[in-house]
Amino acid sequence: MEEDKKLFTQKGISIATFLGGPLAAGYLVRQNFRALGKETEALISIILGILLTAATFIPLFMLPEDIVDKIPNQLIPAIYTLIIYGVVELVQGKDLKRYKEEERQFESNWKATGIGLLWMLVLVGVFAVYIFTSPEMSAEVDSEIHRKMEQIAINEDKALKIYRMDPNTVSREDLIRVVEDEGIFYWNTNLQLLEEIQHYELEESYVRYVRKLMEYTRIRLATYVLIKKSIDEGTNKYNTEIESKNTEIERLLQEIDQMSL
Repeated sequence: MEEDKKLFTQKGISIATFLGGPLAAGYLVRQNFRALGKETEALISIILGILLTAATFIPLFMLPEDIVDKIPNQLIPAIYTLIIYGVVELVQGKDLKRYKEEERQFESNWKATGIGLLWMLVLVGVFAVYIFTSPEMSAEVDSEIHRKMEQIAINEDKALKIYRMDPNTVSREDLIRVVEDEGIFYWNTNLQLLEEIQHYELEESYVRYVRKLMEYTRIRLATYVLIKKSIDEGTNKYNTEIESKNTEIERLLQEIDQMSL
């Protein structure tokens, strides 16, 4: 294993799995295998993540809505998280234990959480495309909404860049630039795109979905403003408020994920 590579913990992978589904698990297990120099196993991991995601969600689309509504919201994530936990223990448990005994530094669980949230957004984007491509909508409106939703997903990925950066190795100026130019800017852009989508004649369920996305985006924007102030002023006094907003963001993401199903 390369000395500069870190492994994700079993707990971190479980958190990411619960938030982002089997795709998040496949990605993090892949990263661990790559850090261990096992490229074949890494490739298999991401393929299995894709297959398990399809096996989990495709049947939900095929079930009648009244049956899906009876399934507890947290049941399915709990089941596949438990399965992934066991799989990680089976295929990487010994490596993780040895890594811990050697007192090496793991990737933070916060980073794993951020990756899980990012994969959740990917799934939400896929579900949104499915919703907005229903036959009830005209081809022209469908195409336009599809394009805007794709752009929102692209902007989202750019805005979340700060969570993929190590604050211990990045300069204060670069952090501020990323927060402002690639965070605040793209959250504002997404708000504009969502407002444009609202102007279409959508079914009530789509209207509620877009409104929830707007609520989420506004809170993200407010969080980034606080992060920028915290970096600018070199203070931790905004941490409590930032944590509170992060908690609200996680709640909204779960609600959006449920709506997209």
